Amino acid sequence: MLSRPAAQDFRFISKLLSGITALYSFVFVLFYILLFCICLSDGPENVYIKGPSEIQVEETLTLTCMAESEPMANYTWTLNGRKISDNFIFTKEAAELSDSGNYICEVTNDVTGRRSSASHEVSVTGTDKLFIPNFVKK
Repeated sequence: MLSRPAAQDFRFISKLLSGITALYSFVFVLFYILLFCICLSDGPENVYIKGPSEIQVEETLTLTCMAESEPMANYTWTLNGRKISDNFIFTKEAAELSDSGNYICEVTNDVTGRRSSASHEVSVTGTDKLFIPNFVKK
C-alpha cells in the first residue's frame, strides 16, 4: 500500500528545485556575461602618442599614449628599450639630456590577447647643470 508523502518531503523537493533553478539562472547569466565580454572585446587599435618632440633641459616632459580598446588596455612605456612606466601618461619632471631617445608605448588588451604600439622620438637640448661644491667656488 502506498502512503501519502509527508509535508517534509514536499518541502525537501521544493528546496531542491529552488536550488536547481538558482544554479541554472547563475550559469545562464554567467554564460551571457562571458559572451557579452568576448563579443564586445576589441583592440587595441589606432595607438598614438601626444607630446613634444623637443624640450629643454629641466623642462617637464609629458607624453600621452592613446588607443582604442575594449575593455580598457594596459600601457607600458619604454625609452631606448628600458621600461620606464606602466601608465598611459608618462611624465618626467626635470628632463635631462639622457631622456632623449625613442619612447615606445605598448598597449595590451588582456581579453583579446592583442598588442599594438607607437613610437615617438624626443630630443632634450641644452646643458645639464653641474653640481659644483661650495669649497670649489671660492
